[in-house]
Amino acid sequence: MKPRVHILSVVLGGLLWATPLWAATAIVPPASVLAPAPAPATEDIRDIRGPVPIPLWWRWLALGGGAALLLGLGGFTAVVMRRRHAKPLLPHERALMRLEQAQPLALAGQVREYAGAASDAVREYIEERFLLRAAHLTTEEFFENLVAHEDSSLASHRESLLQFIGACDMAKFARLPLARERMVSLNDLARQFVLDTAPNSAETQPAPARTS
Repeated sequence: MKPRVHILSVVLGGLLWATPLWAATAIVPPASVLAPAPAPATEDIRDIRGPVPIPLWWRWLALGGGAALLLGLGGFTAVVMRRRHAKPLLPHERALMRLEQAQPLALAGQVREYAGAASDAVREYIEERFLLRAAHLTTEEFFENLVAHEDSSLASHRESLLQFIGACDMAKFARLPLARERMVSLNDLARQFVLDTAPNSAETQPAPARTS
């Protein structure tokens, strides 16, 4: 038993003697590990880099975008200037345009929509062309006003106006159904009325300047 005890005490003593040295080397790293390696002196001063080349495709893209922007601005400016200097439409031209815009409503069978659009176009034309109240009058009031102006050129179109405005008012207010062919014929009747009563070229041209 004694030799074993002696060997055990020697082993424990060796472990106790080596523990402080192992702990010191394990916990505290060497100075070479903690201290960063000195940078070479040549990295402190760097030369200026040259210009970065721009890819050729990027240049073409920038040029194309600038050209498209200039073209768009030019087109927008041209449209605005054209509208500013556009000649205003005459009453009969505006009425014919509105009747043409109402034609698809008749072809689509939209009775009330067509009656309202076509009737408003004719009534407003009469007001502008003949200076006679018509837009906001009932059918009876309109024809009473028309009878009071027998000398007006509208007198010869009384029957056609009564047929057209009467049918439109019945469709708008009484919801009278109108066949598609009937609305097309009413539109043709209104167009013919506008064409027959439109001013001639002598009336629309400005008067010549007087010479002293």
